[in-house]
Amino acid sequence: MSVIVEFLEFIEQPRQQSLKGLLGRVLNKAREITGAEAGTIFIRRRRGASEWLEARSVQNERIRLNKSDFRIPLDPASIAGFVATSGETVIIDDLYDIPGDLPFSFDRTFDITSGYRSRSMLAFPLVNLDRKVIGVVQLINRRVEGTDQPQPFTDEQADLILPFNHIVGRVVEQAEMVEQIRTKNAALRSKNKELIRH
Repeated sequence: MSVIVEFLEFIEQPRQQSLKGLLGRVLNKAREITGAEAGTIFIRRRRGASEWLEARSVQNERIRLNKSDFRIPLDPASIAGFVATSGETVIIDDLYDIPGDLPFSFDRTFDITSGYRSRSMLAFPLVNLDRKVIGVVQLINRRVEGTDQPQPFTDEQADLILPFNHIVGRVVEQAEMVEQIRTKNAALRSKNKELIRH
């Protein structure tokens, strides 16, 4: 079975999954396909004129993570921000050696506080049916059997995973809409109960 067919079948099951569950499964599968030991899925958020990226799924098989929800500005100064604003895929061999002529840099805060060493990265956009970027997937530190150090991601891996970005984007967008409707319905039910009591 081809990787594309396998991924499509994987994404479509199960039907009634939460957004958090879906994102966790998507990230795990993307890591499995590329050999990444860690990764994050950011979802684009907006309130009024403000826009940001919110980490909704974070995985790392090397260290324990205490906090998985954080925000970063939606601007090209960060790697995820650059991918979200440009729609481009980025492959970086060494995050500590990004050329100065690129618009983005790597924030080492997490590495410093955790003792982890982020080295290689593959970051790509998630797009909806209108080709609008709704999120970003960052995969970190590709592991290859027989080597001790993380290896760079390859163009072939990017080519392999990129056809899924609009499929995953569509499914994520649908799951998020369903979750928002459920949240609003729960709030309405709660208000109705309050009204009935009074």
